[in-house]
Amino acid sequence: MKDITFAHLPALPDNATRQGLFSGFAAGSVTLPKGFRVSDKFAPLPVDIILDKDVAVTLRDGTTIYTDVLRPVSDEKVPVIVAWSPYGKSCGNAPQYDDLFSLLGMDPSILSGLQKFEGPDPAYWCAKG
Repeated sequence: MKDITFAHLPALPDNATRQGLFSGFAAGSVTLPKGFRVSDKFAPLPVDIILDKDVAVTLRDGTTIYTDVLRPVSDEKVPVIVAWSPYGKSCGNAPQYDDLFSLLGMDPSILSGLQKFEGPDPAYWCAKG
């Protein structure tokens, strides 16, 4: 067992061309207006959506993770849908994935492009409150 060699490769850099809308660490809040489109292959947003990016969340063991919160523009309390993914939080709408849904037999024009791969579409749920 002592003769095992492990290969180590650095991760790909996080940049806008590779990752899309959620690229880079940039804590803050922005309103995505009704009609906003991630790309022309995806549907326009049906409602205004607030994107709170890189929100710090401290877990029970003291570890801090950073999450993105997409919510309707409203003061009304709304239920929470948590989409936890092994695919990270920034690749679902990157330009390199524009054709992924078509390859899987899905029409990307019914999606907003804000969803993670295999996750719920925030635009649909924000429109429903």
